[in-house]
Amino acid sequence: MNLFSKLKTQILGGVKRVHLRAKEYGLSLALGERYVGIIYDKNGKPLHHLVLLQEPVNEMTWLGAARWAKSIGGLLPTIQELILIFNNHESSLDAQWYWSSEIHPQNEKSVFIVHLGSGEQTVTYKIDELATIAIRRIPIFSNQNPSIVH
Repeated sequence: MNLFSKLKTQILGGVKRVHLRAKEYGLSLALGERYVGIIYDKNGKPLHHLVLLQEPVNEMTWLGAARWAKSIGGLLPTIQELILIFNNHESSLDAQWYWSSEIHPQNEKSVFIVHLGSGEQTVTYKIDELATIAIRRIPIFSNQNPSIVH
């Protein structure tokens, strides 16, 4: 089992694709934003809602991508978030490699990337130019009714 399969199994734990509207959770989205789903911790506790901010941008270095995401009020997604995006929105995004926010632990010049056509992941150098997605996270607080977020 490759790392992607392990992560997908651990992270999603058999969660099916979701086609939910943000308003079902009482969330407000700006024009152009798309609701992706809920990110869970390793114990199945909901952490945050995931929202795509706008259409992806192509051919940016990792540093340029991080700066662009910040400039529009967002962040680069984690591998876990990219996997959720792949599972819920891959048909609406170009099948290409996208930057994650996760730097390789043994090489600070390398970053994990995910292909949103196949779900594969690998590592590439920060100086390469790839597609970029900006996301925002809407926290789920422990005092919220869990039935609302499951």
